[in-house]
Amino acid sequence: MIQFTSAVAVHPVSQLPAALAWYSALLGREPDVVPADDTVEWEIAPNAWLHVSTSDRPGSASTILGVPSLDDALTHCAAAGLAVGEVEDYGVVRMVTLLDPDGNQVLLAQEVE
Repeated sequence: MIQFTSAVAVHPVSQLPAALAWYSALLGREPDVVPADDTVEWEIAPNAWLHVSTSDRPGSASTILGVPSLDDALTHCAAAGLAVGEVEDYGVVRMVTLLDPDGNQVLLAQEVE
């Protein structure tokens, strides 16, 4: 069995300035690392990173991010001016989908006990 030590979600975008503004609003802070002129990264949990960079295939990513409270996350998104989809309730998880300026999906999910 392979033991993994980290995970990186890669979101390809067409224009970094627009994506930087959108993801900074979503995450509530500037990136943790700017390793290149066309790349920014946030550590969103220990050893879990969100990598945003320009690409010739923008809008092709989908990432689910777990949150402790979907209601609090929705309040944050509204305050940041981010459009969100309808809340989906599957009994064991509630989730909502956001689209970045290029159409990459970010799903916020809360486990329901």
